[in-house]
Amino acid sequence: MEYWNDGNNQKTTRFFDKAIDVFNQDFIDVLRISDFNTTGLTGSDKDYNSAWQNLVKSSGVSNKGGTSGGSFGIGKSAPFACSDLRTVFYSTIDNQGLKAFQGIARLVSFKKKKFIGDDPTTTGIGYYGVKEKNSAIRECISITNDFTRKDVGTDVFILEFSKKSDWKDEIIISVLDDFLYSVYNNKLIVKVDGIISKDTLKFTVTQYADKASKAYNYYLVLNDESTKHINYHMDKVGTIDLYVLIKPNLHRQVMMCRTNGMKVYDQKSISANIQFAGICILNDDGINQYFREMENPQHNAWKPERHSQPSDAKKRKN
Repeated sequence: MEYWNDGNNQKTTRFFDKAIDVFNQDFIDVLRISDFNTTGLTGSDKDYNSAWQNLVKSSGVSNKGGTSGGSFGIGKSAPFACSDLRTVFYSTIDNQGLKAFQGIARLVSFKKKKFIGDDPTTTGIGYYGVKEKNSAIRECISITNDFTRKDVGTDVFILEFSKKSDWKDEIIISVLDDFLYSVYNNKLIVKVDGIISKDTLKFTVTQYADKASKAYNYYLVLNDESTKHINYHMDKVGTIDLYVLIKPNLHRQVMMCRTNGMKVYDQKSISANIQFAGICILNDDGINQYFREMENPQHNAWKPERHSQPSDAKKRKN
């Protein structure tokens, strides 16, 4: 804080003021995000290019492929943006029984001796772990006292979570907006106090119909007897499933989904006259991989110019 407190870096100074206030509290709020029925973060004993190393250590790298979520290595920065201490801990048991635990603080670079020119500048990133090779602790540790992991999976602990009063609602709305089809197909169950699952989906979607109106429209598509199903084969790539419901008061958009049920974006500007809603699903790995190559880093659009065959990609997208 002393290094950056020169009057020109007010945002940085405010961060450290707030962080110091946090440390003077008796307790720190921690948001724990845990997954189950996964492989865990594999390769925590490797030096590079493993699921663990690419998440915890590498920058701008993702080892995900096929139907997995990310591919640019950008989304893993999101937990730090939600921490008033910019500090996150990871803990895992992988599918080989390997355990790992490590913390990361992403702060700012500085020199310990501000006015001495040959003093090295720090990287701004600090790790909590084993000093030798900056490696993980060989345990699966929980830093909240209400949970101990015993099954394969991963825990992310966000220190001093920057919560708003309606943060739980925001998470639920995000799940409904982006993973409705995954929940509907019983590929995803999310617990935020209550359970969001196929069995509870009708209640949850109805409860949040105003705040998650798009999800409500798409839920109607999935559950109305009048919905039409079209299966379309795209030559040399794969098949698409399209579900369309034509009814008054629907929002005239189509949810474009990956094979795993994750929404990429809402296709708009289709018709000003026909009131409808639809869901378009890339139905197999081949077509998912083809269109995934078009995705932007935000994972919310298909951009043919990003593809290795841009003219063919443009034609297929159209």
